[in-house]
Amino acid sequence: MNHDPQARRQLRRIDRWRVIWAASRNHLASRSILADAQLAFMRRVQGAAQRNLSRRWPRVGLAGISGRWPMAWTRKKAVAGVSGLLAVGLVAGLIAAFATYPPAPKPLAVWAPVAKPPPKPPPPRHPTQLFSPFTGERISALRPVLVMKIDNIVYARPHTGLSWADIVYVLPVEGGLSRFMAVFSNHIPPVIGPVRSAREDDLALLKQFGRPAFGFSGAAAALLPFVERSRIVDLYSNRVGGYHRDYRRIAPYNLYARGDRLRAEARGASKARDIGFRFGAAPAGGRPVASESVSYPAASFTFRWSAAKHRWLVWMDGARAETTDRGQLAAATVVIQYTLVRTSRFLEYGKPPPYAVSTGSGTALVLRDGKAYRARWSRLNANRGTTFTTTSGRPMTFAVAGGALRYPSAGTELVGCAGRIPGREGRHVGNGHRAVVQAEDQGTGDRLPEIRCATGKATIPLARRGFQITCVEIGADLAAVGRQNLAGFPDVEVIEASFETWQPHGAAAFDLVFAATAWHWIDPAVRYRRAWELLRPGGHLAFWTAAHVFPACGDPFFRDIQSVYDEIGEALPPGTRWQVAAVANGRNDWARAKAQRECDRVAHER
Repeated sequence: MNHDPQARRQLRRIDRWRVIWAASRNHLASRSILADAQLAFMRRVQGAAQRNLSRRWPRVGLAGISGRWPMAWTRKKAVAGVSGLLAVGLVAGLIAAFATYPPAPKPLAVWAPVAKPPPKPPPPRHPTQLFSPFTGERISALRPVLVMKIDNIVYARPHTGLSWADIVYVLPVEGGLSRFMAVFSNHIPPVIGPVRSAREDDLALLKQFGRPAFGFSGAAAALLPFVERSRIVDLYSNRVGGYHRDYRRIAPYNLYARGDRLRAEARGASKARDIGFRFGAAPAGGRPVASESVSYPAASFTFRWSAAKHRWLVWMDGARAETTDRGQLAAATVVIQYTLVRTSRFLEYGKPPPYAVSTGSGTALVLRDGKAYRARWSRLNANRGTTFTTTSGRPMTFAVAGGALRYPSAGTELVGCAGRIPGREGRHVGNGHRAVVQAEDQGTGDRLPEIRCATGKATIPLARRGFQITCVEIGADLAAVGRQNLAGFPDVEVIEASFETWQPHGAAAFDLVFAATAWHWIDPAVRYRRAWELLRPGGHLAFWTAAHVFPACGDPFFRDIQSVYDEIGEALPPGTRWQVAAVANGRNDWARAKAQRECDRVAHER
């Protein structure tokens, strides 16, 4: 037990330093490192403690730690003393680092301004050049998409504003006719029209644009809710302003829209975006062509290359496709897209109209720079655009600027019937030229006369197959147009004559006599006998026709002319029943049965 007062005071001082350390370690972040004076003070305290302990226990020290201890109690005291020394050294060191006793002067912070070099001027920023995803042309900004449904019946021509469109889709509608779906973004014309009603296949095409503004004049009662609930900015003519009637034209082909008003109504419409088109230099290959023609059952289109304008000029039904504001329609790129055409779920005038399927994949013919390129198209789903590739799998690039015209094409929708001529097998095979060739087993080089070829729209598909065709046309003006349209086929001849009295050169015997929507104009008393006289033994007769559509608000001419059709229509011999030979989309049982029912209905009505 230690009774020395000085030793007790020293131990109390050590305990006080321990308390100071305990209080200081909670403020480590706020303490400063002590200056040299503090370090000297720590060394002085440490030395005084060492001297004091040495006087009480002389043998305790660095040397005495390993010395011999005379008594057990002395050893215990020495261990306590050494422990105290080590504690003093540890605590003093920590106090020197963190304690504020004695108080440390705070250093004076002085900042001297340092001259910095002037900043380098930023490199000049060149604005990113934008290109239209629809035409490939340079644009200043991406603008909202406005889609308009435009009629294409003869009474709707000439069109207004159609030549301003970035893309024009040509879609089949009832009666074998066509309508346009025009896509505007880069340029909005002052007036657009005539505006007509929507169809079901429009909805699938609209989705690829995001949420476009869609202008239309209506839809079938069952279809209209689906159109208005689709992902569009609804510009239905009965919902928004901007539409007017031009009473210089007959209704319903006189509804027009003002572009600036519709643009104002199209708040929230999506801006133009990538829909799969690629623009640039033409790919390798391609077949030079002066013109290319395609047709629906009651509508034909011809695209003729103009090197001077570097555009494909458009003809419709044998006449120039003129507009009221910019002359003849023209396009830098034309895409003839072969796709499935089925029937819609929604009726139009009591019958389901055609539905052009725009998803999936298939083949296409791309016209650009005076050449035709075989291509493939692919569209995974309706929310995505359509990609086009060459036959080698590389991107099929389109020509820049001028708009693109896409024409979904497929087999015709006509229903065909067949009968028999005594002594000759005669068949009426509808629903496509391919069905005629397959059903009649015709081959390249066969000789075919066509009855009433008119502008030649039904002649061209067979002429491409290498047939030798003699077209018999009674109208001088139509014969002249037919010669012009068929000038590229050396094996096709157009003769101005009446089929009833026409006599071919020599003892001609033909493999197939055919008529496209013209057989009913031939005198029923002589037409079968006349076809029999021209055919070789085993030859065939093929003809197809189209039914007229009578919209409630349509032109009454079509309703009145039907009585003429009935009066001079196809009369059947007593007891004769038409037999179905083939259909264009394949010889499936369902299509054959449908065609047979139609034939039976026609025979019963006649």
